[in-house]
Amino acid sequence: MGEENMDTVPFNVYCNSIDIMMGLHDIILNLQKQSPTENIYLGQVTMSPQHAKQFAYLLLEHVKKYEEIFGEIPSPPSEEKMRELSEQGIIGVKSGE
Repeated sequence: MGEENMDTVPFNVYCNSIDIMMGLHDIILNLQKQSPTENIYLGQVTMSPQHAKQFAYLLLEHVKKYEEIFGEIPSPPSEEKMRELSEQGIIGVKSGE
């Protein structure tokens, strides 16, 4: 490890929600863990647009490999379907999400 990394502490989290923001020089990922009863802010990852583009490419390549091995990952249900399931009491969805 380089000297600049000596004070950093690696972390492992489960994240199921990401808000993405951008500025001229940065792409910002706000990581969250959401459940029907809470929304926990986990932290933020900031990277250059160049790094974000490479990250997006690598992530897509891994998703393709995953689907080749395990089968297609289903798309999430539509907002209409989520609302319907929530109204039926099958799932809990917080308003505004």
